[in-house]
Amino acid sequence: SVRTQADMLGDLMKELDREIEECEDKIKRNEKWVVKEEKIADGLAERGTVEADGFGGIEVKKTTILVGAEEDRKLLNSLLMKKSQLSGSSIDVTKGNIGFGNAHEYGLGQKFSSSSEEKNYRFAEIPSDDLVPDTVKSRKNGLVKNAAYSGISS
Repeated sequence: SVRTQADMLGDLMKELDREIEECEDKIKRNEKWVVKEEKIADGLAERGTVEADGFGGIEVKKTTILVGAEEDRKLLNSLLMKKSQLSGSSIDVTKGNIGFGNAHEYGLGQKFSSSSEEKNYRFAEIPSDDLVPDTVKSRKNGLVKNAAYSGISS
């Protein structure tokens, strides 16, 4: 029998779904949270203080990071992008999106920089109407309002 393009696309999507599920399972098995400690000399610690005498003028900065599935996260991103393209949708990770943690390393958004010249739309006091999802908007008296920003009485 002659296979249609729709059948071939369906098979391809099923294969992608299987690969995505397999990749997600691998991430669940291998990824873990790790606490990273960074010791920094405290230049402001004064002699005779607890900071200087008790802690030796050292500050400890602790950060928690995900490790163990970095390559799998990159593969997952690639598979999701491929599925997005095949389904006719698009994922735009370039429009000011800031990813969580090391998401920028996997192609999922940009790394946050407080010194960035361009302000990120997510941190605006009042977001632009075109950036607020329709599910967040409500209609009142024919006007569209940002429900999340207009209070309970909207």
